[in-house]
Amino acid sequence: MKVFHINSKSLPKQKSNSESIINMISNLGHKVETTLIDEAEIKTSFNFEKNFQKNINAIKKCDFVIAEISNMTSGMFFIIASALNEKKPVLALINNKRTSLSDNNLSNFSQKNKLFFYKEYTEKTLEQEIAKFITDVKKIIDTKFILIISSQIDQYLEWASINRRMHKAQVVRRAVEVVMNEDKEYKKFSNQNKRKKKI
Repeated sequence: MKVFHINSKSLPKQKSNSESIINMISNLGHKVETTLIDEAEIKTSFNFEKNFQKNINAIKKCDFVIAEISNMTSGMFFIIASALNEKKPVLALINNKRTSLSDNNLSNFSQKNKLFFYKEYTEKTLEQEIAKFITDVKKIIDTKFILIISSQIDQYLEWASINRRMHKAQVVRRAVEVVMNEDKEYKKFSNQNKRKKKI
């Protein structure tokens, strides 16, 4: 799977920390694209358009995001929000020695959003938390498949992506969700499955 890893460059130690996380993900057999958010650079010589497009493309191509947020920055927050908007799962890792972030806010948000996973870690538990997240996230990542469509449907999806400011996949997914939610036979089938799992 493709992983987009983000980290902050606000502390010297964060670079080695980021490299450790990248190595852990790679050792688990996944491809990693990474970005270090440098708040000082953003205030001086930051190329907004270039970096914006780079990060958005990385979000679209990845299967999920792993962010080390012990030193959360506005740039990291933007990437995480964008990833969640694209329905990409996000693992937000925070060193248990940190002091700057509110546990309750992150924990509460994690409970409300099924795609946002908030985990505290130590150096000893970091690899374990990453491995567990990847195992769990495989169960919720959208299944990808090739859909053959007519030129008329493609024309509509192209129009909708521009005028509705949505990706083509989002338009298709939303249309299927509408049909799925109105299908009484499917609801009956789904409820039966849920009852079986509880037994």
